[in-house]
Amino acid sequence: MTVANLELVARFIEKHPEYADRTFLSVKGGLVPGKLAVDGSEKNLRRSVDEILKTLRGTKKLDLFEPARRDPKYEIESIVKVLNDLVKEGKFDHIGLSEVSAETVRRAHKVRRFCD
Repeated sequence: MTVANLELVARFIEKHPEYADRTFLSVKGGLVPGKLAVDGSEKNLRRSVDEILKTLRGTKKLDLFEPARRDPKYEIESIVKVLNDLVKEGKFDHIGLSEVSAETVRRAHKVRRFCD
């Protein structure tokens, strides 16, 4: 994942902290570092979120995290369970999904709803 845009956000919020609570930050992640390949494993999703938070340096909270693509090696239910655990840990507030069908969203919603 390239962090240049996140670095710009962090630097802007450092200079203008009054904008931190007035903005909504959504970031796609979950790719294998240095490659355009998805990895929906718990280890990689955690690594991706932690890298985002490290780059932001506490200047702005991560409002929404979204895996850039769905990894076909993992069921959507297991991916959403990991993401829900990260929400419970306070890493971000909302879960997004990218390039998935309506049926996949319905399956993910069932897991998210019952994890609370």
